[in-house]
Amino acid sequence: MVSVIIIGLIKAFLSLSFALVLAFFLYKYNFFVYGFSLIPFILCLIMTGWWVGFLVAGLILRGGTRIQTLAWAAVAVISPFSAIYYPLSVLPLWAQKIASFIPTSYIFEGARLVLAQGYLDWHKILISFLLNIVYLVLAIVWLRKSFDKILRKGLVKLF
Repeated sequence: MVSVIIIGLIKAFLSLSFALVLAFFLYKYNFFVYGFSLIPFILCLIMTGWWVGFLVAGLILRGGTRIQTLAWAAVAVISPFSAIYYPLSVLPLWAQKIASFIPTSYIFEGARLVLAQGYLDWHKILISFLLNIVYLVLAIVWLRKSFDKILRKGLVKLF
């Protein structure tokens, strides 16, 4: 898992670097106008990807490839509550309560604040980070228990 995380970080860095260069040359958009204010949000977003990936991997281990579409559906389920395209304030109250348990809602709300007002809200970063840590630990435990279960059933052989 550690090697997958390291490779993922390297790929994310390369992809982001390439996208920033393209955005600058094609659209004259300078990401660095915001300084390093958006980097904590990017790191929290990467952490969210880790726990969602581990959660889905555990589900696939338990349910087999027939539930593989959950990999795509998992992101689609949390995205309406993540405030990706709109502020949380436009959501109904029940949806705002659900969004308060989703780290990505704090990520996108905080990033929106940086882009609109230039203000970095460390409180949003901290809440997102703490939620991500809790969910990451739970997802790793889930993945480990899922792997142990399929080992007991004899579905995977270790050499």
